Amino acid sequence: MKLERANILTSSLASEQTRWTASVKEMKADKDLIPGNSILAAGMISYSGPFTPEFRALMEENWRDYMTEIKFPYKENITMLTFMMEPIKLSKWTVYELP
Repeated sequence: MKLERANILTSSLASEQTRWTASVKEMKADKDLIPGNSILAAGMISYSGPFTPEFRALMEENWRDYMTEIKFPYKENITMLTFMMEPIKLSKWTVYELP
């Protein structure tokens, strides 16, 4: 019985190898973008608190435009939310109608 369960677990994990390999490649590609992503997120945390969501989105867009202008690399379409939040947590917050 234990051997059978171990085989099932091993088979299940083997199917995850493709996803893990893709995740590792994506993380390696994003490694050089960490400074730019961090600057954008830190700026938003520091300066955007009292503003409306619409104005925050405009601020992020302006900062991304400026970073592109000065050729400072960052992840395409990065936002403070996508940088700081895990998608599963965001879904849970949405279900509970949290901001």
